[in-house]
Amino acid sequence: MSYEIEYNRVFLKSQEGITPCVLMGSNNCYEPRYTSSRRGWRRDRSWGIFQNMIGVTEDDLLATVTPWLGGYQEHWKKNGKWVDDAGLIRWVKSGVRNATYLEPLLETNHMNSIRCNAYTWNPHDGRHDLLNRSCSTTSELDTWIQEVRKLTEEQKAKGVKVYPAIEWLPEDIRLPRKSTPGKVIIKEKGRYLSGYTPNSTSWTRNITDAIVIPYDEAEKLLRKTLLFGRARMVDAARKEAPNNVVLRFANGSRAGCYIIRRTRSRIYMTRKVEEATHYANEKAARAAMEKIQPVCIDCGELEVAILG
Repeated sequence: MSYEIEYNRVFLKSQEGITPCVLMGSNNCYEPRYTSSRRGWRRDRSWGIFQNMIGVTEDDLLATVTPWLGGYQEHWKKNGKWVDDAGLIRWVKSGVRNATYLEPLLETNHMNSIRCNAYTWNPHDGRHDLLNRSCSTTSELDTWIQEVRKLTEEQKAKGVKVYPAIEWLPEDIRLPRKSTPGKVIIKEKGRYLSGYTPNSTSWTRNITDAIVIPYDEAEKLLRKTLLFGRARMVDAARKEAPNNVVLRFANGSRAGCYIIRRTRSRIYMTRKVEEATHYANEKAARAAMEKIQPVCIDCGELEVAILG
């Protein structure tokens, strides 16, 4: 079976709108891969503009993918998993939410410019480039988008389709870091860092007991993967929320037990309230309860408990 695989993506934003760029390739196509020691093969991949959409809105993107919904739930593969309908909607929304302007993208990846092109193609004589631009600013990107729109209309009148293309993007392109808070706390699998030494760490499930660390210091700590695993930073402002809400079974075989966490295969519980997950507020707790209750109906009915 032939299907597409996504390897990376970056959504560019400008005054004209969103331009979604995606690195994809077919599972059935291969290309040579050279290393310092030998030649091998890997699946083919290249950068393209998603559905040839340039300078569009989130609503435009959602309208494009809406007809795809309700089918086999296998739109393409990403990180070894199928992108289903729900994942596709999240893909659009998160792409727009994390869209970046061109200048910080170039700076983050030590690039001078990207190549923006527009071309026609037919099976008789192949590809013809019509609008080749080197863009290093958002203003230049917007100018190119405007030129492509005009060119598309001109060629459409002749019965010719125009394909926009953004090239010169590295496969491992990185998004610019968003503005970071001055103070953070470190979180890993529902636990928060409560203390550490050069050779050990201690953790708590109650965010109010987490230690607050300057961002630069936390960034250095997280490089020590043997101690911190896949921990990440979260804004220390979360610690200021009430964080006094837990989920508890009101009846059934697990009456009186509190929720610690849920994994893909099981629910972890405790009879000690201090070991339970403390949610920021009642709204957050109820959102978690809606996800957990359907998979533990046999244990009893969950309720939100606000601690004094």
